[in-house]
Amino acid sequence: MQSLLDRESSNFIKGVLITFVIIGHNVFITSLNDKIWVLVNLFNVSNFFIIVFTYGCKENVSIYEYIKKISFKILPYYIATFFTYAVLYKLYSLSSEFESLTLELKDYIFAFFLGGGRLKDTTGFLLLWFFPSFYYFLILKYFVMNRRCYILLGLSFFIFIYQYVRYGYFCYLDNNAITSSFYFLPFAIVTNLILRKFNSNILFMISLLLYLAMFVGILLIDLEYLYFLVPMLVFIILFRISKIYTLLKSSIGVFFIFMGKNSMLMYISHSLFFYLIYFLYFKNCNISVYARAIITFVCVVVISSMFAVCFNMINKVIHNISIAFFNRWDCNNNLK
Repeated sequence: MQSLLDRESSNFIKGVLITFVIIGHNVFITSLNDKIWVLVNLFNVSNFFIIVFTYGCKENVSIYEYIKKISFKILPYYIATFFTYAVLYKLYSLSSEFESLTLELKDYIFAFFLGGGRLKDTTGFLLLWFFPSFYYFLILKYFVMNRRCYILLGLSFFIFIYQYVRYGYFCYLDNNAITSSFYFLPFAIVTNLILRKFNSNILFMISLLLYLAMFVGILLIDLEYLYFLVPMLVFIILFRISKIYTLLKSSIGVFFIFMGKNSMLMYISHSLFFYLIYFLYFKNCNISVYARAIITFVCVVVISSMFAVCFNMINKVIHNISIAFFNRWDCNNNLK
């Protein structure tokens, strides 16, 4: 199955999404209106699950090769971030103004592998729920698209309906990672099928009108039972916008493409940098909440971007040094 997105379009979409993730995790912005958090978080992370299916799949890939590939892409970031946040949260809990944590090793192990609410108890954030859920989701994708294991697809629709009806759209924040991976599978499958079967221009117009109607509806009345439509509508809108070549080459397009290329690094670092500047200055400063919302958002984007650039530079240097070392080693062995 061929990919629906090229690299630039994909990075543009991810850049828009990670920007909304940063907005949704900024307490000053979400405190301006109680609907902002809902409107932003209805699609920002869920669309990262949807975009995976637009890439299609490679045939004749063994499960061992596939898991090895996704493990190298995801687990190093997750392990490093989990350890960092867990240590910082433990140190924070030892302060006089906070009740000390009484956690055992098994609590950290369960939190690492199962995610959900356990992550808040061990790292202080629900932020990391995404990593184990996304990892299991990618494994599900392999079995659905490469192995045509449609029983998993049927199970995912059952889990989605049950969880959505009983607990509401945001149930994935408290679910374990395996359940959350099944929960997002119908979003990805349905959106992917719609994009592959119908004209993108017509879909864009329909989705834009429906989303604007829902946007106004969510602001004015309670439309909680229709929340499940928002991720699909927003993704279809972003999908079509990402195909506008002149936009991708403009300043805003370049900005979002940069954000998309570094979305993983931005995701793991933005909360840490936000709370750092929050406690250092903005917690008790005497400026309006609107000014704090704008300034902290800009600061977090800038600092997270600098972190991503520095990380990539260091990683590239280490990579080049490693290659040079092994080439020299091979050369010496050949001479012997």
